[in-house]
Amino acid sequence: MRTAPNTPSPADPPRGEALRAAFPWVSSRTLQFTAQGEFPLAFPSECPLLMHCLQFTVEHRLTPSYHDHLEISYVFEGRGAFVLENRRHPLQTGDLVVVGRREFHLIEADFQTPLRALSLHFMPELVHPPGGAALDFEYLRPFHHHGSSFSHHLPAAQVPRDLVLDRLWRIHEETTARREDYPLAVKTHLCDLLLVLSRHYRRAGVEPVPQDHRARDFERLREVFSFIRKNCHEPVSLRQMARLAHLSPQYFCRFFKAVTGNTLTEYVLRMRVDLAMEFLSSSAMSVTEIAYAAGFSSHSYFDRVFKRLKGVTPQEYRRQLKI
Repeated sequence: MRTAPNTPSPADPPRGEALRAAFPWVSSRTLQFTAQGEFPLAFPSECPLLMHCLQFTVEHRLTPSYHDHLEISYVFEGRGAFVLENRRHPLQTGDLVVVGRREFHLIEADFQTPLRALSLHFMPELVHPPGGAALDFEYLRPFHHHGSSFSHHLPAAQVPRDLVLDRLWRIHEETTARREDYPLAVKTHLCDLLLVLSRHYRRAGVEPVPQDHRARDFERLREVFSFIRKNCHEPVSLRQMARLAHLSPQYFCRFFKAVTGNTLTEYVLRMRVDLAMEFLSSSAMSVTEIAYAAGFSSHSYFDRVFKRLKGVTPQEYRRQLKI
């Protein structure tokens, strides 16, 4: 692609430690979510793509979230786990994950090892506008057609590291500099990454199964998510949640886990631990006071659940925040 006269060409990406230092890393704890667990973003109208350079630590929330856009995340360094629905994938440097619309997911870092990830968030219209060419839709097929053999996780051995890092750097550089033609450059580099994904899934022989039902399933649980978010510190009744979703209690249990990857009980516990993490980091309350304020029936039960989900006790978590 030619650049405009007197417009400097994007620099080649730095290497090694210089590349790590070049990205503006921020804590994943700074991300904001709605009462329903949505991660909303305000995309630039001329180029609906945002890149986040995130550092995941023990402070990251435990409740899975979703968004109404598409995501590609590359593990720049570190170890952790990627959780989506009923599957948990170990993460290490060089791995890549793809997330579609309204797919509840979570990235966790090992307690001892922070995980840094470069995350592209974009609207599909950037690549394939409504009524656009069918060929352009092929770039997005991995986000829309998931068969039984589909995996949202690509291990490092299956990811062309140099190409992926180069394109991610160039996207970062273009969105930062915002030259006159940056939307075209960003789309070009994004399509290079999407081609890598498309070829991977074609080689894997993933059969197409449309995912259009996800929007309908999510809407059925919208009031449930809002209620739990606002009242997680109080007892949450299965029958009450089933009534909100207009389902029988038995079917609600299966339906809720199919959509979120968690049982209702586990989802509420994760929400309570997230609330407790806020208290531990921002209040002077004792651990016992926090346990009851977050909805746990006892200090000992709070300790057990917190350690199971975070890998450390509440006291250890609070000490870690002060280091």
